[in-house]
Order: sequence, then C-alpha cells, then structure tokens
Amino acid sequence: MICLKKLAVYERSNIARDPTTPSEVLATLTSDEESLVRYYLALNPATPIEVMIELAGDDDDDVSRIASSNPALPPDTFMALAEHTNVVTRVTVARNRSAPPEALAMLACDRDKHVRGGVSCNPFTPISVLEVLAYDAEECVRAGVACNPTTPPDLLDRVLSLMNHDEVKILMAAASNPSMLPDTVGRLASDERPLIRMAAAGNPILPVNQMVELACDEDKYVRKALLNNPALPTQVLLKLASDEDECVRQALTEHPSLPAEVLLQLALDETEDAHFALTLPNVLLKLACDGDNDVKRTLIMNPLLTAMVRNELSSDELLYIYIEDRDARMALINHPTTPPQLLLLL
Repeated sequence: MICLKKLAVYERSNIARDPTTPSEVLATLTSDEESLVRYYLALNPATPIEVMIELAGDDDDDVSRIASSNPALPPDTFMALAEHTNVVTRVTVARNRSAPPEALAMLACDRDKHVRGGVSCNPFTPISVLEVLAYDAEECVRAGVACNPTTPPDLLDRVLSLMNHDEVKILMAAASNPSMLPDTVGRLASDERPLIRMAAAGNPILPVNQMVELACDEDKYVRKALLNNPALPTQVLLKLASDEDECVRQALTEHPSLPAEVLLQLALDETEDAHFALTLPNVLLKLACDGDNDVKRTLIMNPLLTAMVRNELSSDELLYIYIEDRDARMALINHPTTPPQLLLLL
C-alpha cells in the first residue's frame, strides 16, 4: 500500500484522478484533508460508488457539487441529499436527471429559489411539479419551467400569460424552447428587445420566413445567433455568408454542416477575414471531402491549403481528379506546396 501521508498534495491529486488507481487507495483518499484531492477523487470515473456517496455530503462546495451530479447515485442517497444543509448540494441534486421524482418534488418546495429553479428546468421533473412551479413568485423559477423541453404547450402559454412585460428571462426561455408553438416563437422573434430575438433565432421550430427576416436584423448578435439554429436553411446561410459584419461571417465558418455552395461563396470571398476563415479546419475538411470536383478545385487552388487537409483527399479521389479533371491537375501542378510524390502521379 502506498504511504499517502508522505506524498505532496499534487502527488495525491494525481493518484485521486487516475482511473487506474486501485479502489482501496481511492477509498483511503476520501478522508484526505486537502479539498483539491477530494475534488479530483469526485471527478474520477473509477471512484467506487460508496466513496462517491460519502463525497456527495462533503463540506466543500465543489467536492459536493461534483459528487452530487453523479447519475449513478442510488435513490436513497438523492433523498438524503435533498435535505442537505448545503444549498449547492441541493441545487446539484435538483438538476440531476437521475434524481427520483420524490426528491424533485421535495426540492420544488425548497426555500432557496436556485434550488427550485434547478427543479423547474430538469427535463425529468414530473409535469404535476412543473404546474406548481409555474406559479412561483421568483422569475428564475418560472423561467426554468419556460425553458424545460418537457413542459406542455398549454403550460408554457400559461407561464407567459402570468408574467410581467419586463420579465425578460422568461421570454428568452420561452423563445428558445422547441416545445413552444411555432406561432408563439414567431411572435417572440419580432420582439423589440434584441435578447429575446436572439433566443428565438436559435429555436429550430422558428418559421423559415422569420429566419430570413432575422438574417437581416439590425443587431449583429441576433444575426449571429441564427447560426445556433440546427434547422437553418441554405438560403439563410448564403445570406449570412455575405453579411456586412466580420464576426458574423467568421462565426459562419465554424458552423458544423455548411453546404458546399456556402463554402464556395466563402472560398471566393476576397476579404481578409474570409481568407482567415478558410484556414479553419472544419471549412477545409468539408471542402476536401466534398464530392464535387469544382469544390475540390477551389480548395486546391487556394494558397492557404494545409498539408493536413491535403491528406484528407484519399489516393482514389486524387487519382480521379488527376485523370478526369484537367483544370484540377493543372492547379495541382502549379500549386507551390504540392509534394513531389504527387507530381510524379501527374
């Protein structure tokens, strides 16, 4: 057995977070006087569940928070933690998707608004509990109900009907909730306040015609928020590709699923930020792997082409381009960074 007392804090911390550390050693570290060691112990996926249960009741907020967020905790532990004196622990349990309904119902009556807010946004909170929290005096609690994806549309409408005009958190939460009725999201997308339009911009149920409108919004952050929308159509992406603001165009290059025509528009853009954008790996990789030779030719002719991306073109693809596409062959021959071994193939 390792003599842990003789080790420095950083050494014990390394042992505590190492998934290969024997379970009996990890159990010994539960009583370590340094909270940092116990913190890493709580983060370790190999820490035995009985150790995690003990750490969940730790006096240190960070240790307790990490351990209480563990989905493998047994129901009786969640019930005990729901009555813990540490508010951070109770908040963490309230947000834990593995917490039993009984624990969530108990925490919904907690005196602390942050605990009740954690329950209201938990997608596993029973609807009956959400119905009670929809009438909570605190805005942050009702905002949790408004953003909860399991909240029924009629309850969402009720939350909106009971709110004050200046309770922006609730409006933002509702505008971003995909369980909202499309008409309601569309109405919120036209709100005079940019923060609410930003929230609606990322909602996949937002009608396409309003996505188009928001792509022309006077606020650049609203236009940029559209890029968080997984249902954004190509026509809107093309509009954003020619946006007047550099930060919007640059953010567009980080979009995970840009279609080829949008990438081509970025590739042909002569502005400095567009050239910078084309050095980003996801843009280059998408171009390199595209099935269209015109798209690949654009990449090949770009002087910013990197060796990493060039390797993404398989030998079969390269041979196809070399044999079938004369323009692409010439572009490769004239490219200053084409490796000699590829020139031999040409």
